[in-house]
Amino acid sequence: MRDVAVICVGGAKVDLNALVDAFPTQDSRTLVEHLYDGIGGQAITAAVAIARLGVPVAYCGVIGCDAPGDTIMQRLEDEGIATDWVERRADVHTSRSSNIVTRGAGTRAIVTERAPSPDLSRMPPLKAQYVHFDDVGHEKVRSLRGIVSKGVKISIDAGNPVPDLKLAEIDLYAPTMARLAADYGAARPPRQLLQCAIDDGAGEVVATDGARGSYLLSSGDFRHVPGFTVDIVSTLGAGDVFHGAILAAICLDKPLPEVLLWGNACAALSCRAVDGQSMAPRRDELEAFLAMNTKSPPMATALGAT
Repeated sequence: MRDVAVICVGGAKVDLNALVDAFPTQDSRTLVEHLYDGIGGQAITAAVAIARLGVPVAYCGVIGCDAPGDTIMQRLEDEGIATDWVERRADVHTSRSSNIVTRGAGTRAIVTERAPSPDLSRMPPLKAQYVHFDDVGHEKVRSLRGIVSKGVKISIDAGNPVPDLKLAEIDLYAPTMARLAADYGAARPPRQLLQCAIDDGAGEVVATDGARGSYLLSSGDFRHVPGFTVDIVSTLGAGDVFHGAILAAICLDKPLPEVLLWGNACAALSCRAVDGQSMAPRRDELEAFLAMNTKSPPMATALGAT
């Protein structure tokens, strides 16, 4: 079994993506130049982002014993992602998703099947520096601390609602600012929103805010890093790439401002394609992009009480 720094636990699916000028209306017919095949799912997209940045990573999830499952397994192999924690099952079909993306604006509509949750009791021990869960990976798990090896840190992607989430079990909580506003009140300023999650037990909080960048609150240190401007094709999967990038940066011992820079830059660069994975950058491309688009040392804002 390979030693890895991160294990990403959750859903994987095959995608069929359409790029359109405007969302279809009821009973309409939309002609597109091309339909794009892809691989989707929060956990597996984060794993691809981590692998491309040179950090050893594994994917843990359920994949059917079918042709779409073979496609996903081939992608994992091509990206160098360990598959020791993959459960292939003949009694399930590999989940699928159909995504419509508007050209230029990058907004999208997603129609998706629910990916099955892995039976973590049947998996090898979840041993790594971090184990990163999405909502599918967390489903049916009573206690995350009860299933990871001792000393492993837990990260969770909370872009989608995660029922019965115990923040006291989470070392790195990664919601969107919209999720924090929904949970704690839209009138609160960013620092207070992140502090609410800390008060509920989370160790550190990193929150994405779309083109406005991202925020981090860690041991009282509150940071904001603006986003990057790129020509957007689609925002599909950008948040998942962000989560993978920040975990890679943490595993490489990057300082807090650079952790957010890596996340923001990788998320922005991933928006250059219809799908969320094909344009996620490798480390040399990321470093070249940051060299051209940031000052040295990395720019970040250390913020006060607001």
